Amino acid sequence: MKNKEKGLEYLPTVRLVLDMHTTTTKEQLIQKMLMLGSEKGLNTISLGALAQEQGISKAAIFHHFANREALIDALFSHCSTLAYSLTAKISLEGDAKEVLTRAVQHWLDVYEEPQMRDFYRIIETEALIHPKAQRIKKTLDEMLQGQSFVLLETLSSTGRLLIEDLDFAVITFSCAMQRFLERTLLEETEDIDWEIHRFLQQFCKHYNASLHG
Repeated sequence: MKNKEKGLEYLPTVRLVLDMHTTTTKEQLIQKMLMLGSEKGLNTISLGALAQEQGISKAAIFHHFANREALIDALFSHCSTLAYSLTAKISLEGDAKEVLTRAVQHWLDVYEEPQMRDFYRIIETEALIHPKAQRIKKTLDEMLQGQSFVLLETLSSTGRLLIEDLDFAVITFSCAMQRFLERTLLEETEDIDWEIHRFLQQFCKHYNASLHG
């Protein structure tokens, strides 16, 4: 891979940017549904309520969407497309704890971004009942695992960590990160910085190459 030839200086990851100043009514409806769905749950938002919030008639919505389900599908598609359209880079320079701290902080920053948080909140709740949301959640979980794999494989192959069972380390790390991110969505952030620091410290200590040398 090209990244490996360069020493994997950067890890691609995903960010979502929603332009709230879009000029099309269709996109405005999607974005309003995103905001309301995050606050109250998609199932509670009727087309009439959406129209009232948007300051248009309910009939006007049907000029853009055949029905409510078509609007929900468009919301998921719109957000998924935007999620894949932009990438950021995480430097893999420094010791293991520095690299992992940098990656975790980036993920937290993305989840704390208002529109991204709305999107993820909807995906987390709707995944239980909506097949498309379930597929998106599965993809996002796999993406986090994939990014964790690249991080830990790089740190291990460069001697900054000593990991014998990479799959186990990836599952341990990514599951912990997923829990921290879910808490961020729920705004259960009391002591989270300390807990993340402690986890990373213990994780790096467990896989510290110098201790196993």
